[in-house]
Amino acid sequence: RIRIIVQTFPLPTSLNDTIRKVSRESGVPLVDNEKVFDQKLAGGAAREALFVPAGHCNARGYGVMAANVYDAMIKAGLLRTVDDYSNK
Repeated sequence: RIRIIVQTFPLPTSLNDTIRKVSRESGVPLVDNEKVFDQKLAGGAAREALFVPAGHCNARGYGVMAANVYDAMIKAGLLRTVDDYSNK
């Protein structure tokens, strides 16, 4: 009864297509970090604001990934929000 969520890497890689396919075929929720990061970078965010020079996320980039997973967990019903408790 363990629920899982899969996520893509924040940078383009051929593995992301495989991850998306597995998510689709298995019905496992997907966090598409590549898409989110693409949108942030296209929206004017500087690459240095999200990544260290070696290509890994910096603290802010990992914060974006954590927020993406948190949102997916809420959507999948794996976490309850404060509002869930206050409205009952």
